[in-house]
Amino acid sequence: MGSLRFRRSIRLGPGVRLNVNKRSIGISAGVRGARASINSDGRSTRSIGIPGSGLSYRDQTGPRSRRVPTRRTTRHGIGWPIFLIFLFLALTGHSDAAGWVGAIGLLALVVSFIL
Repeated sequence: MGSLRFRRSIRLGPGVRLNVNKRSIGISAGVRGARASINSDGRSTRSIGIPGSGLSYRDQTGPRSRRVPTRRTTRHGIGWPIFLIFLFLALTGHSDAAGWVGAIGLLALVVSFIL
């Protein structure tokens, strides 16, 4: 029996990506050979490697639980990555994109309180 997987990576700028999968949302930053990321599950990952060699090291911290998230953990878990993306876009001068991300974050917060 197989499992359905979903993963999407959206480039926000040089070296910065928004990563979305069916369980969480996260943001990662780095250059070729070195990257750091954090996601809404509370997990952070740092990796370093030699490009083209297949040799790399990855350090992962934080929880990785299979439990169903409650509304409270979902609300807080989604809020931090959206806030970090908003802050990054606002500081880099992408005010239009920052406005959209802020609106999506506010909508997610309102929906989480209603449900």
